[in-house]
Amino acid sequence: MRTSEPVNFPISVDPGSCRPLRDQITDGIRALIRDGVLPAGARLPSTRTLARSLNVSRSVAVAAYERLAAAGHIRTGRGSGTYVNRPSPSVGLTAPVPVRRAGGAERVIDFTPGRPGTEHFPLPAWRAAWRRASHRPPPDVQDPLGEADLRRAVAAFVRDSRGVVCEADQVVITAGTQAAARCAAHVIAAQDGGLACGGPTWGEIRGAFGGRAVAMSPATADEEGLVTTGLPDSVRHFAVDPDHQPHGAPMSEARRRQWLAWTRHRGGVLLEHDLYGDFRNEVPPPSLWSMGARNTPAMYLGSLSRLLDPTLQVDYVILSASLGVRRRFLQHVNEPPPPIVQQAVHHLVDEGHLARHGRRMAPLYRRKRDAVRRVLGGLGDAGRLSGTAAGLPAVLVLPPTVCGRTVALELWRRGVLVPPPSPLDGTASASPDRLVLGYTHLLAPDLERGLSLIARVVTEAASSCGAG
Repeated sequence: MRTSEPVNFPISVDPGSCRPLRDQITDGIRALIRDGVLPAGARLPSTRTLARSLNVSRSVAVAAYERLAAAGHIRTGRGSGTYVNRPSPSVGLTAPVPVRRAGGAERVIDFTPGRPGTEHFPLPAWRAAWRRASHRPPPDVQDPLGEADLRRAVAAFVRDSRGVVCEADQVVITAGTQAAARCAAHVIAAQDGGLACGGPTWGEIRGAFGGRAVAMSPATADEEGLVTTGLPDSVRHFAVDPDHQPHGAPMSEARRRQWLAWTRHRGGVLLEHDLYGDFRNEVPPPSLWSMGARNTPAMYLGSLSRLLDPTLQVDYVILSASLGVRRRFLQHVNEPPPPIVQQAVHHLVDEGHLARHGRRMAPLYRRKRDAVRRVLGGLGDAGRLSGTAAGLPAVLVLPPTVCGRTVALELWRRGVLVPPPSPLDGTASASPDRLVLGYTHLLAPDLERGLSLIARVVTEAASSCGAG
């Protein structure tokens, strides 16, 4: 029986605050790491224990941990707990320089990736969906693979929005991306061989596979994406976000076909990671799934909550027909979201609100992307912008002479939070540092100010190195 561990560090939340509980927990733990209360290697409580201690839902605690993991502050391992990672860029600082906002409020401009914008949020449809979900009594026994209504809605949604054709019984509903990664790990763990992971959003996948995962650094890519050569014979499986490749552009269609052939030749499983498929700014090549992966051992990971609010923690895994037998194992490892949450999301998807919300947000995201390109696209030798063709993050590639962690530290001093480069981003020490920037959640004034500060600090760092 799993025992609960005590929460042995001071942290509290204010349910009456206008700030989301997730952000309060994230900032509280980040401050404890910054001030040295939680040193590198310290174990954090489980999300269940933390949620119970703070009297919040577990999904809120999971969302906070996922944000901290995405920023490189903590690391999670399958069955091994959650620990403080290497010191964050803010360790040793009393506080960043705050950004003054209207009304006198002060806060840091946070470029942590993975957060959608809240403008045009479909609040009336949201409220109606929850009312309808609350009218239905909870089931006596929860389906460990997810509510049937939601699985049918997801199958229709991914078919219409992404060209991913599947049946409802191939869909597994999970409580967040880490849970989806754990499900994928469970399926692949039954196979022999290691897993190659590539792309700037692969950290959550790698964390679930542990020592069997091999990082593919930007050095193993060309302009078409990650190359299929040079991997050890022991590696049979491949996990990739084909729309987010090291050089910025999505993986070419020809390279996608090469990876399909590579996986078939090695008899492995292809894991396609597509958490930001609803935010494509340009039309990419077809998904690996639609190009033939669905007819081979393959999985497709996607997210519904990232289109609305990550705290919902409603994501999914789709298994190809040849992996269907593995579904019964997932009944013992998957913990789907509460039924009422699944029913509310089902109404939003089934009635088209989710798709319409994505269409409304598309032009807003394009304007924000254009701002990123305008400010960071002309840095010359100081940095090269990539990764704006699809999804929420942009990638700023620094010259080899500039240390990304030093840049992140200086930005923190000036009131801008940018996650420092980390192996969790697939960055190898022999390759130029890459800053992964989330920008779509920022309001226009903060975005413009933050981008200007990033451009200034990066340019100063490059000039200083050049002068030295």
